Amino acid sequence: MASNQPRILIVGGAYGGLSALNTLIALSSGRPLPEARKGGSGGPPPPALTPVPDISRALRTKPRYTVIDERDGFYHTVGAPLGTISSSFTKNMWVRYADIDPQRFSGEDVQFIQATATGLDLEKKNLKYSENGAKEGSISYDYLVLGTGMRRGGPVVPQSTDKAGALEESDRYEASLSKAERIVLVGGGAVGIEMSAETKLHFPNSSVILIQSRDVLLAAEPLPAEYKAKALDLVQEAGVEVKLGNRVLSEKPITELGRQGIELTLSNGETIRCDKVVYTATQKGANTSFLPRDLVDEKGCVCTRETLQFPVTSPNPDSHFAVGDIVSGPGIKRSGPAQNSGKVAATNIVKLLLAAEDNGTATDLATVQYGAPTMSLAVGTQAMTIRGGGLKWGKEIRDRAFGPDLGAKGTLEKLGLVKMVTRTDPLEDAVRLDRGKAEVVPIVANI
Repeated sequence: MASNQPRILIVGGAYGGLSALNTLIALSSGRPLPEARKGGSGGPPPPALTPVPDISRALRTKPRYTVIDERDGFYHTVGAPLGTISSSFTKNMWVRYADIDPQRFSGEDVQFIQATATGLDLEKKNLKYSENGAKEGSISYDYLVLGTGMRRGGPVVPQSTDKAGALEESDRYEASLSKAERIVLVGGGAVGIEMSAETKLHFPNSSVILIQSRDVLLAAEPLPAEYKAKALDLVQEAGVEVKLGNRVLSEKPITELGRQGIELTLSNGETIRCDKVVYTATQKGANTSFLPRDLVDEKGCVCTRETLQFPVTSPNPDSHFAVGDIVSGPGIKRSGPAQNSGKVAATNIVKLLLAAEDNGTATDLATVQYGAPTMSLAVGTQAMTIRGGGLKWGKEIRDRAFGPDLGAKGTLEKLGLVKMVTRTDPLEDAVRLDRGKAEVVPIVANI
């Protein structure tokens, strides 16, 4: 390693972190970024960032990249409502870093470490981490990109940090659903809507009930009333029974005709007997417990400037960036803006490195902008979206926006992790669990 080789540390290997890595490698080599994919669910893409400033040339000295992640690979969280139901889907939504073709980063200095961040010294530019909760380590850097995301409970996302464990979780969850005649999901947000519809789709003989404490679905989201109303229509069309304005006050185990079950008591006095209860509102906050408290807001999200750099009041503020869901700001936490934020941070790091090589000052840094809230939901065999083109829904929208695997194929290809060869059943039988299975093949990709 060259003594003057810039050291770039990325903490978090999800949408924002890997997008930053891809962009850093491309721009530092003098290659332009590919244009944003057009098409999709209709309407122009959300204005999540300003046009990325041009990079004048390649860096004279290529950086060294280290990615620290709690998991042993990338997991397509957007596909969790489908992946949770069956390990046959989970296996194609989780790509271990060890399984990436070595040629993927040919000519680049890239290292992946499976570990958890435990402390950060902004002045010394040093991060402490723990491997498997035992082995302690630390790493120094020149630039830091934090993309540690939000912590969510199970079964909404796998709690295992390795692919093998995640597959076992999916198998257990699928087995528990297959035995249930009546399934209740609690929470009428995006996760509850998608999980309840996918559950009914794949277990059509089971009764599926969605309970929401508020009078509308998606109550916490800054979305138009027509979008929330259409979400209710679609989830009911999917065969899910929806109970609005009811809170679960208690649950207790029961035995009925020799069969173990659960009895729920709702705020209106109604009792529901079921075989399985799934709580979908499991978000536990941002993964930022290792950060100084003066860097985060009341939700634990990182306060940044428009350039995604830390506040000027913090030590070495121009060398520290946050991306993805942990950034404090308006809007709905989504994978698209997370990937865009990774591009913004990476672009600015390369511009800072170029300026340093020329003994100058970086100007015209990229910034993020927040447009009108957007959201796309997969609801059973249909999907709905709202963007610049207005509210759209239907089976065609699902095919265009998500495909049979809730966007896994497109996302993994976009992040340069795998090439997927998808084999789908030609029959219109969306209930079959083997429909949309994919074969994952590591490839050499140009970023």
